Amino acid sequence: MSAIGMPPHILILFQARPLLNFYKPIQKKKSKEYTGIADFLNYFEDTEPPPKIKLENNIERKERKKKEKITYNELIMKEKRKNYDPFKNNDLTSDAHKTLFIGRLSYDVNEKKLKKEFETYGKIRKIKIIYDKNDKPKGYAFIEFEHTKSFNEAYKLADGKKIENRRILVDIERGRTIKNCSNRNVKGSCVCAHTYIHTYICLFTCCFRSTLTPAL
Repeated sequence: MSAIGMPPHILILFQARPLLNFYKPIQKKKSKEYTGIADFLNYFEDTEPPPKIKLENNIERKERKKKEKITYNELIMKEKRKNYDPFKNNDLTSDAHKTLFIGRLSYDVNEKKLKKEFETYGKIRKIKIIYDKNDKPKGYAFIEFEHTKSFNEAYKLADGKKIENRRILVDIERGRTIKNCSNRNVKGSCVCAHTYIHTYICLFTCCFRSTLTPAL
């Protein structure tokens, strides 16, 4: 191919490239030969190995924290029980043997609504809905009847009754009627297993309601 007539900027593309720099080839180091472990037996220990450290997993950690919390709460409740006397509370009903505990109450229920639901069983002397420090209902109340007959009738028939689309739980007051009843609520009356009752199973298991009759 003739280069006649080609411009310089085209001719430069056909020129030979400069020679590459010469570098000595890399010499690979000779690797060490493999040997046995006989030469390293001096480094092994002759004594018993230390005990294996067992680390707790997530499930064990949760169980440990749960037990610690239960133990801590039991200690606090034990201290509070020393100074707890339900008979010294002036904000109670006058007769504990005619007082019912009403649990699982709707927060929308007031004393007027509760009286309307329970006065069908007999004359009511006092209704006490329990509130917290912020004046919000805690979901349970106490009702004192004038007569024992009305008290027994409400105890037998009102349990499981629907008020504001919630089935209530009815039980006797236990703080002043059962000796050494250690579970109490804020207002000084024993309710049952854990502060106040959320389920029927809790009541039946912890308080043996099936074998207990109201005190006359």
